[in-house]
Amino acid sequence: MPPVKTVVLDPGKTTWQVDEDMVTLVGLTDVLICGSGFGPAMTGKQEIWEAGAALLNRGPRLVVQTEGAAGSYTTTAAECFHTPAFQVEVVDTTGAGDVFHGAYIFGLLQGWDNQRIARFASAASAIKCTHLGGRSGIPGLAEVQKFLELRGKEI
Repeated sequence: MPPVKTVVLDPGKTTWQVDEDMVTLVGLTDVLICGSGFGPAMTGKQEIWEAGAALLNRGPRLVVQTEGAAGSYTTTAAECFHTPAFQVEVVDTTGAGDVFHGAYIFGLLQGWDNQRIARFASAASAIKCTHLGGRSGIPGLAEVQKFLELRGKEI
């Protein structure tokens, strides 16, 4: 039997209707990390927790809706929680979503709990926002750990 794989999907942020191919893809996804507007566009639900629950019903076991400076909203069958964004002096948000996704996947691979993963991804994304450009400012593990420690948060 082949090893079990986790499928993570980043459909991004949207203000338009989600096409049928994306609906099918969401149904094949384990972890859906979507940008602002995707949940309401796909489900017709405007309230963030209702959109998250409706997305879960489409197939994923975990839904994370990112909302920029408002943080992220995680929905699973067992829990729903908000992770506030860290307050930093923002220089450039280019690449912040990609950094969030990469850090989130790193946390999944570590086997961390959902709240720890969301906090870690939020911290990594915040650090990136303090640098100009899409690639500069992508933090390493030690930098994220120090950032969290300075704020009294555990990794």
